[in-house]
Amino acid sequence: MSDLHHLAFDGHVIPVLHRPDGVLLLEGPALAQVLGYEDDLKALHEHCRIEGIAFGNQPRPTIWIDVRNAHHLAYQSGSPKAERLLHWISHWLLPHFSSNQADHYHQRPKTRREAMG
Repeated sequence: MSDLHHLAFDGHVIPVLHRPDGVLLLEGPALAQVLGYEDDLKALHEHCRIEGIAFGNQPRPTIWIDVRNAHHLAYQSGSPKAERLLHWISHWLLPHFSSNQADHYHQRPKTRREAMG
C-alpha cells in the first residue's frame, strides 16, 4: 500500500505518494500551481511524459507525476520557484525517502553472535 504525505514547500502543500517499490509521485496539479501555471492540466499535458503519469483512486481524481516529470514541469515553467523546487526535490525529498526506505527494507542482517545474544 502506498503512503501519502503532505509536504511543505515554500508556503505550499505538495502531496507526495510513496509507493512500496520506492517510487515517489507528486500531485501534478498542485505542483503546476506552485510553479505558477495558469492552467495546471494544460501544463501537465504539454510538459509531462505519459509513462511518468499515474491516476489515483482517492475520493477525488488525482493526477500523480514522477520525479522526472516534476523536473520537466519545473524547467519549462520559467518560474523563480523552479530552481528552489528542484533543489528541494534533489536535496531533501529524494534523500529523505531513500534513507527511510533503506532503513525500512534493507536493515543490516544480524550476525550469528547478535542473533544468539
